[in-house]
Amino acid sequence: MTQGASRPKTAAAARNESGRSEDGRRGGYVGMFRTGVRDILGGLAGTGVALPQSMALGVALFVSMGLEPSAGALAGLLGAAALSLTSGIAGATAGMISAPNGPVMMLLTAGLASVAAAGVTGDGLLLALIAILLLTGLLQFLLGISGGGQLIKFIPYPAVAGLVTGIGLLMILSQVKPLSGTVAAELDPVWVAVPGLVALATIAGIKLLPRLVPAIPGIISGLLVGIGLYHLVLLLAPGAVPETWVVGEIPSPDLSGFHVDFSAAGSLPWNTIVVTAVTLAVLASVDCLLTAVVADEATGERHDAGRELAAQGIGNALAGLFGGVGGGGTKGSTLVAIKAGGRRWAALVSSITFLVLMLFLGPVGQILPISVLAGVVIFVGFGMVEWNIVHWLRQPQTRLDGTVALLVIATTLSFGLMDGVAVGVLGSVALFLRRLVNAPVVH
Repeated sequence: MTQGASRPKTAAAARNESGRSEDGRRGGYVGMFRTGVRDILGGLAGTGVALPQSMALGVALFVSMGLEPSAGALAGLLGAAALSLTSGIAGATAGMISAPNGPVMMLLTAGLASVAAAGVTGDGLLLALIAILLLTGLLQFLLGISGGGQLIKFIPYPAVAGLVTGIGLLMILSQVKPLSGTVAAELDPVWVAVPGLVALATIAGIKLLPRLVPAIPGIISGLLVGIGLYHLVLLLAPGAVPETWVVGEIPSPDLSGFHVDFSAAGSLPWNTIVVTAVTLAVLASVDCLLTAVVADEATGERHDAGRELAAQGIGNALAGLFGGVGGGGTKGSTLVAIKAGGRRWAALVSSITFLVLMLFLGPVGQILPISVLAGVVIFVGFGMVEWNIVHWLRQPQTRLDGTVALLVIATTLSFGLMDGVAVGVLGSVALFLRRLVNAPVVH
């Protein structure tokens, strides 16, 4: 036999190799099955956390526009389905669940308030919402495909922290009216405290029950506690409670009933809409990439910033087209989904789950108290407060960081969110200049 020639395989060797190959294929199928099961469980778990938050933020936005809470709940679900669908297909961030979130909701509220101040009402506000989300989606998509997401990392964190904290505090203050207790004439004035009591019980359930029942996400626990307490109190009520205390039946996602007069777009205050969309695109992108970093830390993987932003842009545009609420990555639902094993397809499973739930959730709105959703919004708002700002103010080397953050918060609460954004931009310039001045220089 010449050197280097291969020896013929024996029958036993061939059978062994064939068996190993078969075992490898079988192991691959088992691995794919396990991965699929984990993604399904992760997607379902993430949906459970994002569901009440999406409905609560949609209700808060639509009520601020003078529209029906039930329509707002549906808009929140539509937005969650659209965002998770596009993000899930892109697969740029393992395990991330996207849905309406606090920063986007408050910026939309502030922008639509400015549109309303210009004399736009009713269906005109819906048209303005669609225009803002379409333009926001386009800008996010352009940021993604052009590599603009890399520029966002140069925005100083103190300015972002101040703005997000201001938004969180505005979210808390926005729930004062829903919890004020509109009382029917036949009820005793003591019942005015019922909505506030239910909201406090919801917050307590979200915060405390996970220590006793760690298998159930906190928001779901709080939701069940709030709903249970509300209906227990109703058994003791001497008369009918106001209909405005519950969301009401959620309409089915019937696009044939979604009528908007697009011919009226020319009469909209486009200066306000463009400024709102630009601000929203930047803030939503920053918040989304922060969530992507959180997901990376939990999974040990690395996200694709450009592809994620492009997908989020398409999702926000779709949400606007179908009458939904915009948003981005949500940290709470993302971490729950990852903890349950969700990775590549968790967001897509979440989107499909949202779509299925929209077909069957209609009657649930009749027993869902607005005060419970207000408790969810307040909890989310508290979670957005950056308490490190106090620590920054105490340390000489970070005092300027804390001062910028504090100025942004004060401006946001005193003059409005758009003014807070402007101060945040100026603060970012000041912090960037300080970084340049303190940088080492080689002569």
